[in-house]
Amino acid sequence: MYNLLAKQYSKLFPPDKNRCGFILEESGLKSGSEDRSPAVLDAGCANGDLAFELADAGCMVTGIDLNADMIKIAEKRAASRGLDKPVFLCRSMTELGGLGSYNIITCFGNTLPHLPSEKMVGEFLRESAAILEKSGSLIFQIINFDKIENKEMFEFQDINTDKQLFKRSYKRLQDGRFDFKVSLTDLQTGEQVSDSTPLLALSKKALTDMLEIAGFTTINVYKDYSGEPADGTEFAAIYSAKI
Repeated sequence: MYNLLAKQYSKLFPPDKNRCGFILEESGLKSGSEDRSPAVLDAGCANGDLAFELADAGCMVTGIDLNADMIKIAEKRAASRGLDKPVFLCRSMTELGGLGSYNIITCFGNTLPHLPSEKMVGEFLRESAAILEKSGSLIFQIINFDKIENKEMFEFQDINTDKQLFKRSYKRLQDGRFDFKVSLTDLQTGEQVSDSTPLLALSKKALTDMLEIAGFTTINVYKDYSGEPADGTEFAAIYSAKI
């Protein structure tokens, strides 16, 4: 699916200017710290937008993604930078062994539900806990599936980039997952391409339970980057968990 979106990713999903600051403040490692440069692993880094933001804030960043096209774009962007550039690897987020240790692990863009099973989500959380330094933080963003748990079909608002029309929808599958379908239409030629992938409908309770089992002791869930606690009305939630 994400081969279709790789070249247009930043236009379709423009970075939120408050995201990087929130991550650093929530982790207790604010930008410009004089003692050290926090080591960050960005799991499911896509084209590197967040990795570059964190690198610009003084972090040492490694980005991993299983999509080779996304990694190629991220590496090309990194090649034009100086010494502060992130390192990018084409690698599964359930294979974190050998990557070293980190102060922060991030996982944004509703990446966790792309894993094939809750067992694999639990494995990612356990591996994250194992490679985080003491008091390290795992911070991830995910759709609030509790809000749409009774829906058979859900359509997102269309995104128009002037050149392309981007459509997204969720359709409930018999096994409880959602079929995530995307389509891109060229507004000049009318040509349309589409693809789909199944997503896990991960509830807040399931995620907090798995985080606790993985060894995380402090778990907070927010509705946005202002740090306001999630109340169930949010479209997407941000989880912050500490070892």
